[in-house]
Amino acid sequence: WTLRLDSIFFPISSDKLTLDEPTHLTWNAQKGDLQLDRLVVSDSYGNWAGASGVFSPKGALNAHLNFQCNALPNALASIDSTLQVTNVKGDVRINGNYDAPEFAADLRLDQWKWQGFEGQNSKCTGFGLLESPHLIFLTDLPPNGTMRIEADLPIDNPAAWSAEVRLNQFALNTINHWLPDESIAVMGAADALVWIEDFRGVPKIRGNLTT
Repeated sequence: WTLRLDSIFFPISSDKLTLDEPTHLTWNAQKGDLQLDRLVVSDSYGNWAGASGVFSPKGALNAHLNFQCNALPNALASIDSTLQVTNVKGDVRINGNYDAPEFAADLRLDQWKWQGFEGQNSKCTGFGLLESPHLIFLTDLPPNGTMRIEADLPIDNPAAWSAEVRLNQFALNTINHWLPDESIAVMGAADALVWIEDFRGVPKIRGNLTT
């Protein structure tokens, strides 16, 4: 059998998501799987997300999700008002069995701002088991710096979380707003390599800084 979807309406925060065009949901009795054709929803700001996939009750999974956002949706922006992003594009593929699915993801951002920090031309890739992702984040840090973060984040075991942060020509004046009023002000640029482990409570941090 095949189910045709002509319209979908999802109220989200102060906005709504609507279906761009009709799509189909098909049950294949011979293969015993459910197939979702290309489904695309968008909001009034031009942000959109698309999904397609094949899902089997026997445990097989093959899903594809991609999206593009001109800015952070209101529902997410309300979580942290200091986070701003511009032109986000993402692509996620999930395969395998439901008990241990694997994924591959690619996320790109033109620009982001958070807690006084700013990045441009950013890229995040992820792969591995969905329950234990390996992530790599690369970004330019104005005016001349770069940052690379590589992390392992097993979802159910924060004690095993680890990350390596590598900074090159990081502008030190970025951290001045974190310092107490009327204290010292730092200037110039620095290189740094930092390791972070065990994210239970206060993470363990070690590293070195070169100016």
